[in-house]
Amino acid sequence: MGGEEFMIIVPHDPNPRALAEKLRYVIEHHDFAGVEQITCSFGVAIMLSKDTSETFTGRADDALYEAKLKGRNRVEI
Repeated sequence: MGGEEFMIIVPHDPNPRALAEKLRYVIEHHDFAGVEQITCSFGVAIMLSKDTSETFTGRADDALYEAKLKGRNRVEI
């Protein structure tokens, strides 16, 4: 993970896209003092039983890259 990347792990979430969209929206519309606007992109991955930590984080990273390619301030799975 890069310097501006972080991971949120949520066990058993039935709708991870909705959670990521809510976080994205709250960050975009929050009034941060001294900052005009902050946006963020999310790459969401669902961990499968066969996953290693590398394959799981790799899929999340690929989804994040896709979100950035599509214009940023997005959620991609």
